[in-house]
Amino acid sequence: MRIALKISLAMLLLAAALLPALAEDSAPVPQEPAPMMRSYQVYANGLTITPMDELTLMRFSGGVRIEGRGLVLYTDALELTLVGEALPIDGKLELPEEGIPSLPEELENRAEGEDLGQIARELELPKARFRSDSVRRLKANGNVRFEGHGVVISTSSVESTDGGLTWTGSGRTSLSMDDANGSTRLSADGIHLDSNAGIVTASGHISGSYRQKGMAEPLQLQTSGCVFNMNTGIVNVPGEVRLAYSGIDMLISPQPDDGSIEQSVARELDPLVPGGSQSGPAAPDSAAPSVSIDLEAHVVRARGRVNVTDPERGIELAALNLDFMMDEGLMQAWQVELEDIGHGMTLNAPLVEIFTNEKRLEASGMPVLRYKSSSYTGEKIHVSEAADGVLVIEIEGQQLAELHMDELRDYGKDGEAVPAEDGNEAIDISSAKSSKQSE
Repeated sequence: MRIALKISLAMLLLAAALLPALAEDSAPVPQEPAPMMRSYQVYANGLTITPMDELTLMRFSGGVRIEGRGLVLYTDALELTLVGEALPIDGKLELPEEGIPSLPEELENRAEGEDLGQIARELELPKARFRSDSVRRLKANGNVRFEGHGVVISTSSVESTDGGLTWTGSGRTSLSMDDANGSTRLSADGIHLDSNAGIVTASGHISGSYRQKGMAEPLQLQTSGCVFNMNTGIVNVPGEVRLAYSGIDMLISPQPDDGSIEQSVARELDPLVPGGSQSGPAAPDSAAPSVSIDLEAHVVRARGRVNVTDPERGIELAALNLDFMMDEGLMQAWQVELEDIGHGMTLNAPLVEIFTNEKRLEASGMPVLRYKSSSYTGEKIHVSEAADGVLVIEIEGQQLAELHMDELRDYGKDGEAVPAEDGNEAIDISSAKSSKQSE
């Protein structure tokens, strides 16, 4: 017959302490110390026990604390589903079928005016302990604080269905991790923690930050889904991510590679360069579209068709694979289309290195620079901004050009090109790294 027995947890512990079996089994048995407690201890003010077919459901309430398997969890209410009909305590005692014996009169008198939990602590009675492999399901609800496995998690609800190996937090969930290298903060609509692998999977609206020891500013990110490896400090993002760090505000959008960028760059190069785009440096091997962020090294690697926008530095590009070393301010991108490098100019190149701190870039692999209907190509093209705001373009090595005289007023022997009156802007184009400023 199924019954629901509602008693105080402290009362249960006091009653269990009076059983004869306790005296018989009280002698400690020497054991090798375990690296991690393989059982759970629960403290609470209230308990409801419901035996079911081959299971026992326990509901704890009132300032619940559970310890074991390297964690401490605080919550308003806790549900434990145990395998088997018997209720183990300290691994040796079971809840008797004939009921709970009465407390001695002196304890009954004390119980009227004192906290039974405090009495239990004074008498050093056994705690309610459950082997982790007997826990089918563990769910905590309300003001949950999870401390263990190197992280602190705060959420409204957390659940484990494998004895505490993995945990899933639902509702707005925050995670913090502090170690010798720095501090990590992550907030998401849902977080899944694999304590064995050290993997955190976050979903929904995600915001996070990482502040390295000694660094004045944190690296911040916003995305809709990510996987954080706590052992390596690497965050993998399968979709769009916004990064902010040291003045950088960058939106990176990886997409599957459909070959359009590589074909576009090849079309630009083939008519102008002998051998076409084959002379350019090889790009990294393509992988599934994603963004990988190494929090400690401050390195971002984006794979697939990548769109990057940085309004502060005027960067808007599409590329096939991209690496960004944030501390150095160096961005490397392959098979690049730069929509606007200034004054309506576009750039296509097999490889572009952007030095974000210096506001300059270097394109190699016989890149093509276009200004209206005119185009320039060389072994390398350097683009920078002078102190007075003049855009300086330098072309190295073998050079080819297609010029339209209705747009260009002059093209001298030194390679200097000056826009016509209707498009005359502060641009300086020169060859062999000898530049002259336009009037």
